[in-house]
Amino acid sequence: MKKLPEITTERLLLRAAKTSDAEAIAEWISDRKLYEFWSAKPLPLELNPLDFFADENNLREIDTLDWFIYHKADKKVIGEVEFFDIEDDYQTELSYRISTKYQGSGYAAEAVKAAVKAVYKHTKINRIQTHIDVRNIKSENLIKKIGFRYEGTIRQLKFYDTISDFRLYSFLRTDND
Repeated sequence: MKKLPEITTERLLLRAAKTSDAEAIAEWISDRKLYEFWSAKPLPLELNPLDFFADENNLREIDTLDWFIYHKADKKVIGEVEFFDIEDDYQTELSYRISTKYQGSGYAAEAVKAAVKAVYKHTKINRIQTHIDVRNIKSENLIKKIGFRYEGTIRQLKFYDTISDFRLYSFLRTDND
């Protein structure tokens, strides 16, 4: 997947992670509260972000579009927006997370909305979908607020390490007009 440009919003900058971000990333990425509805346990690199930058093989391009959310005023990385499981440049899965210290201030919605626009501007992807654990009301409200459409509930889905009911939402290229 080609590298995508940095994205600037009113309060945020979405960009690739840099070695200088490791300390700020470490502040929030290992916070167990972030993983309550994440569907997966923290990876070893998430528990020690400095390891991510220590091995150049970790920095290779993979089949994802991944932006870290940089808070302009505080001058540090506070979250992440990722598009993964890209299939034939047609569809992708969305995930996002933001430091618990910055939740509730609209930063995640601002970042996700900007990232979705950028994906449609710079790729041929037509469909973006996301699975929201039914218990994660805040995330569901965020996704609805930025225009994702509810498609149904998937009952007892095993999604990584979690078996739960998930609501499926999607956003199509034509929804971006």
